[in-house]
Amino acid sequence: MGKARTILLYAAYTIVLLVICLYVRFPSDRIGSYLAFRVNRMLPGISLSIADTTPSFPPGIRLDHLVLSSDKGDKLLEIDYAKVSPALLSLAENQTRYRFRGAMLEGAFNGKAAVGDGTDGHSIQMEAAFSDLQISELPALLAYSKRRISGVLEGSISHAATGSAVSTQIKTMLSDGSLELLAPIPEINQMPFEAIEMELSMTKDRVQVRKCTISGSYVEGDLKGMVRLKAPLQSSTINLRGRIKPQAEVISALKANLPSALLPKRLTDKNGFPITLNGTLANPGFQLR
Repeated sequence: MGKARTILLYAAYTIVLLVICLYVRFPSDRIGSYLAFRVNRMLPGISLSIADTTPSFPPGIRLDHLVLSSDKGDKLLEIDYAKVSPALLSLAENQTRYRFRGAMLEGAFNGKAAVGDGTDGHSIQMEAAFSDLQISELPALLAYSKRRISGVLEGSISHAATGSAVSTQIKTMLSDGSLELLAPIPEINQMPFEAIEMELSMTKDRVQVRKCTISGSYVEGDLKGMVRLKAPLQSSTINLRGRIKPQAEVISALKANLPSALLPKRLTDKNGFPITLNGTLANPGFQLR
């Protein structure tokens, strides 16, 4: 009994000492600097600021008020807080594993990451999921978009980087929302939708739109293509092509208010008609052909 008690005391002492060491030695400043560095490498012209970094329990750090901004100082995204905790046994390994969670845009996110050093340089692998985000509160939309968009966003992100090689995969669904029309059709100022699903592949200088589908009572459609990222971000160029199928109410409004020369010959085709999105993020344009 005495031996078992001694072992328990030593175990408790070791755990307490480990926790103390984690709080003292946990590289909170390095993580903040690394996050800012990775963001700038992945998105040229974008910077990350963190208002405060403090230890948290379970052993880890809490990052408060993270802000992504453009090179002109415009806010693009605000994160209320993020908590990051390491896997204790991985601290002694070449690759440290972390779990994280946080809140933003009235929703939440969580995920895991692994950070290490290898023969090819510094590396990171990350997987994250997010839900219940109110897209209408996204600062980037308020700063750059002339259209107001609402809806609830959920999805996942997978990110891998080794040295200068960076790859990011994103899947999202925006549901129960609406899109404000820049040049409203009489009696149709808002375009409600049930869901917009997207699959994106991002590298350092481009976003490949592998899938973008919209479904709703006004329109249905799909798009694919590319967005070339530039600095400043709003000058990034759009090249998306696909098909769109308007429903009866929209078809009537189009016929009544647009010159026939601007309309496709067959508005009522069962598969819809071609559409092209071009221009820049600041000034997007479209062609119904």
